[in-house]
Amino acid sequence: MSEVLACQVEILDGSTVSIDVNKRARAEYIFSEVFRHLGLEETDYFGLQFEDHKHVNHWLDPLKPIRKQMKRGPYNFLFRVKLYPVDPAYLFDDATKYFLSLQVKEDLLHQKLVCSEATRAKLFSYLVQGEYGDYDAAEHGGTYLDELSYLDEFPPEFKQKILDQHKTNRGLLPAECDKKFLELACRLERYGMDVHRVTGATHTEVVLFGCQTKALCKDLWKSCVEHHSFFRSVNVAPAKRPSSNSLFRRGSTFRYSGRTQYRLLRDGTLGGKKKTKFERISSRTRITRKTI
Repeated sequence: MSEVLACQVEILDGSTVSIDVNKRARAEYIFSEVFRHLGLEETDYFGLQFEDHKHVNHWLDPLKPIRKQMKRGPYNFLFRVKLYPVDPAYLFDDATKYFLSLQVKEDLLHQKLVCSEATRAKLFSYLVQGEYGDYDAAEHGGTYLDELSYLDEFPPEFKQKILDQHKTNRGLLPAECDKKFLELACRLERYGMDVHRVTGATHTEVVLFGCQTKALCKDLWKSCVEHHSFFRSVNVAPAKRPSSNSLFRRGSTFRYSGRTQYRLLRDGTLGGKKKTKFERISSRTRITRKTI
């Protein structure tokens, strides 16, 4: 039996990264390799998701071996934003803003965000400006948006609204487009929400909620712990795994193991604004598979 797990990670830009991981290694190895490959420093906003045999997504715990969380392959993961910053002004690295913008774009396309059609057109216009630059009638004409597959489901009338808004974005560079995109998106209803499905039963003056499975209940608990620790705490103690043969282990042992938002802000303030070198992949470019 092979000692190596062949893992595939799909990035938000549509590219795929192949990583070989020792089957006994903690999942933090694959995290560090993905972050290094992408040039990310504000890593605590991001996570890796995997799908179980019931087609339910779960977040990969970096402190546990992959084999403890996924009993069998294929070992495919999605690189996604896990903790959304309240304000893009809290971000100090252009690479973080870029990948957060890609996540919010996906949220828009999956209708996870609530906004007017005019606001949606303005948001997409920032993405178009970042990809095409200033609108040029001679170069772009009136059908250039048809090149963007993520706009295929929208009617011509809506694409025209995006085009009209694109004309008003003259002079904005890609990094500036990411910033304006996020400044508008963070004010939308449901921005950054981590949605969990529950079933409800109402009794006299009491509302009871329950998850459909034990695994989903555990995921909800973890999400609550992580969000509370990240946004409300100054620092968190390093997470420790209790011995598996402990006679007195009781309840959940899960603890948030990353930096808090306060710590990220402090580190960013001390380090100043960063311009990490990273690759922007055009939506019109054929996506390649990379091995690291």
